[in-house]
Amino acid sequence: MITTAEPKIPAIAKITVVLLFLIAIFTRFFVQVSVSLIVLYLIFYLFWDEYHPPIILIGLSFTWLSISMGYFYAIFFHGQLRDLLWYPYYSVDNIERAYWYSIVGLAFLAVGIRLGIGKAMNIKVDTSEIESLDIIKLMIGFFVYSAIANYLFDKTRVRLAGISEFFHMLKLFKWSFLFLITLAVFHTRKFINLFWAFFALGLILSFTSFFSDFKPYLFILPIGYLTIRQLTAKQTFYILLLSVFIYVLGVYWSYIKGDYRLFLSGGQKGQIVVVSKEQALKKFFSYAKTFDRLEFKYGQEALFKRIFYLEFFSATIRFIPTYKPYMKGENVMRAIRHVTMPRIFFPNKPPLNDSKHTIELTGIYVAGAKQGVSISVGYFSELYADFGPFGMDIALFILGLLIGFIYKLPLKLSLSNVWGFAMAVPIFFFVSSFEIDLVKLIGDLIWFSLTFIIIRYSILRPTIRFFFLKK
Repeated sequence: MITTAEPKIPAIAKITVVLLFLIAIFTRFFVQVSVSLIVLYLIFYLFWDEYHPPIILIGLSFTWLSISMGYFYAIFFHGQLRDLLWYPYYSVDNIERAYWYSIVGLAFLAVGIRLGIGKAMNIKVDTSEIESLDIIKLMIGFFVYSAIANYLFDKTRVRLAGISEFFHMLKLFKWSFLFLITLAVFHTRKFINLFWAFFALGLILSFTSFFSDFKPYLFILPIGYLTIRQLTAKQTFYILLLSVFIYVLGVYWSYIKGDYRLFLSGGQKGQIVVVSKEQALKKFFSYAKTFDRLEFKYGQEALFKRIFYLEFFSATIRFIPTYKPYMKGENVMRAIRHVTMPRIFFPNKPPLNDSKHTIELTGIYVAGAKQGVSISVGYFSELYADFGPFGMDIALFILGLLIGFIYKLPLKLSLSNVWGFAMAVPIFFFVSSFEIDLVKLIGDLIWFSLTFIIIRYSILRPTIRFFFLKK
């Protein structure tokens, strides 16, 4: 189903922007917040369209939050930007510049993505196809596919590192199932109670992994829901309830994360799980017994620190070009070389070391592989280090064109309307990751395209046929 009607931004979104603007008038961050809201409105204008899944919209909105979080924290919690910095000595002096470079760069990225998508943005979900989806099969398929994809990735990432990215992409496609289930349940209004049980089970089990893969559940649900349920007053209330739940869960997770991961790994410095699922869940819920107001405040600040990701960009601005000249495309070439030299053919290719790269661009020592962590400066910082504050905008615009083109591939090439949108869901994870390394971002985009094409011309047709109701 295709339409060329002008997108209508929901009234609740306009009201929210106006209220935040009015609040900002009475603060010293009026200019910064005003520009931030203008960019957010631009994102809604470019990517909100009824019955077109808000995959890019929600993804870019989260990137916007990573850039703007500090100022809203300062307004609503009467704090300072330096409160959200891990290394304020190195980064606080340039945090304003990092903000302006990032928020303007985000606008260039958004416009690039929209132009890259082109007329494919006018494609809507076909409700008749939604009604034909077999919800029960999709729910079973989600868990079966997740188990198989996780197993294959775990077995190949060490033994067959050269093709592990392919299996990583296969893991991401499991969220296509959740998207389809959400569409079918809330459009047909069938199996709603079963859906919430299915959703709760998946969410709870996600906390038994080292990285606690719960965040995709909380983002894919609104993406699917908002595709077929528009923002009326009733739907807005439900979204607000979900937002409160996400916020509280995020605070709780931020509070327990360090100690809980140490428990999962048995005290080892590695991203491993050595305890059973039962032991992991028992430990996860045990923290709730002592989770009082003081712990909530600690978790809240940790959550804000995690989302607000301008610190390393600020440190990069301090370091480049004062102590190190602009790199003139070196980071871009590093990404291209890494992607075009598959490890299966170049086994001696050095492994990625985000923390080492962060030290090179900021001059700050950060924990690395020996401590079981990996810290990236983010691709905005890398493009700044390559081309400076103005050149990075052009680079982000070109990157946006690439993302937009790749996003429309499933929409154009898929054998089914709703399955086309479902196959585009993993794009969300790329556009929502402000902190992702440029090598990983480019690599993920290329591997996503290759994986989709392989699926499209091998198993997609029988898969679609299997998950549609028999007529």
